[in-house]
Amino acid sequence: QEIEQVVKVVDGVMAGQPAPADVTMSLEPFFMKSQEQRTFVPFVLTVNNAPAAPAALYIRVVNPTAQPDPKAKKVEYPWDDIHFLTADKVAPVLHRVFMAPAGTYDVYVAYKERTPEKNAPRGFEPKVGVLKTSVTVPDYYNGELNTSTILVAEKVNMLSAPVSMDEARERPFVFGAQELIPAADMEFKKAEELSIFFQVYNAGLDSAGKPNLTL
Repeated sequence: QEIEQVVKVVDGVMAGQPAPADVTMSLEPFFMKSQEQRTFVPFVLTVNNAPAAPAALYIRVVNPTAQPDPKAKKVEYPWDDIHFLTADKVAPVLHRVFMAPAGTYDVYVAYKERTPEKNAPRGFEPKVGVLKTSVTVPDYYNGELNTSTILVAEKVNMLSAPVSMDEARERPFVFGAQELIPAADMEFKKAEELSIFFQVYNAGLDSAGKPNLTL
């Protein structure tokens, strides 16, 4: 039921209904080359006015130029995913991810407070918010020299064990045995840690068959 409700909210916004704004959000994407001609897009989601209560978070990526198949029973999107947050996981900053081929997309993020299963107050109205934003995913498969987004991290956590697939959906800034925490801003005090991470793609090779780059 919760899934149907939050999906229905996004369907309504896509159809032109006003977006609920009890909860407001902003999204900062990062872009990295992945597999199968797709780009890995971890992002920082800033959440405002969310109650400290369990919630559903739904992410839908839409190609605005795609024409839906009228014969299809279900619309297929480049990405859609739902997360359920327990009260202790509700935070003003969340990390999530989507993947998509190169192109410009409408990204919808819906946040809905879950209705208590027991003892819900009479007339309970859950807090809901929907973010719609445009994201242009770069093409890392055209053979041109390029880099990922330059990620400035305020902290690097060393992991003692790899994260699971489910954990990776909520912790997309884990790379190998390191978890990078993107900096909230570009202001650092002398005592604060500063780390920079990026990847280089499609570098040319020298006569020895090795990349020849000056960074």
